[in-house]
Amino acid sequence: MLRRISLLIFAVIIVGQLYLLREGRKTLTELEKLKELSEQKVDSLRLANDSLDIFTDVLVVQVDSLGREINADEKQLQKIKNDYKKRIDSISKLSSNELTEYFSNRYNNN
Repeated sequence: MLRRISLLIFAVIIVGQLYLLREGRKTLTELEKLKELSEQKVDSLRLANDSLDIFTDVLVVQVDSLGREINADEKQLQKIKNDYKKRIDSISKLSSNELTEYFSNRYNNN
């Protein structure tokens, strides 16, 4: 009788081990699928990140170019302001007669 009980317990243990082994393989397969999906997502994110890096580089080049254009425009504007100031200063120094003559000549020639 003890022998039968021992065999029965042994059989239950074997069946339990087989069940756990099968479940372990199932879980391992699921984990491998999840790992593969995760790797695909990581690859996709790396590609998106690389694209963003390229886009950022392009934007930096464009910003630098626009900055140079703005600086050139500011220099040109400053030159125009300086020339205008010189003209105004030279006109401000004229006497009444000289002003009359200046504007007469200016508008008679145009």
